[in-house]
Order: sequence, then structure tokens, then C-alpha cells
Amino acid sequence: FHHDPLHNDDFLDRVGELAVQQYKNTIMAREGLVISLAESPVPNPMPLQEVKISV
Repeated sequence: FHHDPLHNDDFLDRVGELAVQQYKNTIMAREGLVISLAESPVPNPMPLQEVKISV
């Protein structure tokens, strides 16, 4: 989600706490946060398919 830039740190901390209650591995993004994603050891069970559409 994207937050209102007028919300203060206390409000965003509370939003983060509520998110963790719903989704245990949740972290709140913060300015300067860098997340490195490793390649998954499990192969993709559904290969991607190219789809062409006309607009």
C-alpha cells in the first residue's frame, strides 16, 4: 500500500504493527531500505506465457 505523506511516524508504526498481526513476515518499508531478493530454489511451476493483444 502507499501511505499519505502527511501521516507521522507513530501512525505508520501502528500500521506496521497491524500488518504484522495479519501477515507475520511483514516489514514496513522505510526511506533507504534495501531488500535483496535471492533466486528461488524452487522452479516456477507455471512457466510464463507470452500474450499478445491489440489495443
